[in-house]
Amino acid sequence: MPQLDPDVVTLVEDWTVEEYVCPMLVGRFRDPRKPGSLPADCLSFSTPLELISVEAKAARSLTQWYRLGEPSPLAEDAVHIWSFPDGR
Repeated sequence: MPQLDPDVVTLVEDWTVEEYVCPMLVGRFRDPRKPGSLPADCLSFSTPLELISVEAKAARSLTQWYRLGEPSPLAEDAVHIWSFPDGR
C-alpha cells in the first residue's frame, strides 16, 4: 500500500461497503483540500471500489485513494460479503 498523505487524501468516517451495481465505499467523506465542503451528517459514496484494506486503513476506487477512519457498525459484514461474493 502507498503512504496516504492526510493533507491530500480524503478521509472516510463511518464507512461501509454497499453494492448497487458494483461495490462502492459509503460514508462521511472529508477532503482535506476542501474543508467544510459537506455537512458533517451528509453521507456520500465513491466510484466503484477496486480494493480495500481494513488493516492498512485504505481503499482504492476507480478514480482515487481514500483513508479509512472509523467504520460503521455494518462495515465488517459488508467487507466480508464483498471479499467473498459467493457468501463464504
